[in-house]
Amino acid sequence: MKRRASRLLKFGTMFAVLAIWIVILRPQSLGGPALYIVVRGTSMLPTYQNGDLVIMQSAPVYAIGDPIAYRVPSGEFGEGHVIVHRITGGDGTDGFAVQGDNNDAVDPWMPRATDIAGRTWAVVPGAGRLIAMIHQP
Repeated sequence: MKRRASRLLKFGTMFAVLAIWIVILRPQSLGGPALYIVVRGTSMLPTYQNGDLVIMQSAPVYAIGDPIAYRVPSGEFGEGHVIVHRITGGDGTDGFAVQGDNNDAVDPWMPRATDIAGRTWAVVPGAGRLIAMIHQP
């Protein structure tokens, strides 16, 4: 009887972990809401350090003050690159003004809501260094 209860508990735990991954942590590339970004550079100091892992979640609405990840809009230099900066003005229709916390000027791009991949959901300090080390030969 104890063995059966133990198996059921293990199965329930595995099912719960899988459900959390599917609903919250599944990458956008697999149809999920999460985008994983390793911070490179100093534009978001002191909020994010070089080598931090930032997990972004797509959201229905974005507002001034939100740290977001956006793709450089089509037709622009750097098209498709993902940038992590903070919304400082604008709106989702005409485009948001975005700027790094450690930058003196706003970005040259005005991403619309459709260009935004998500806003910060969680940060794992330094975890990006390990990921980068694994990916490098």
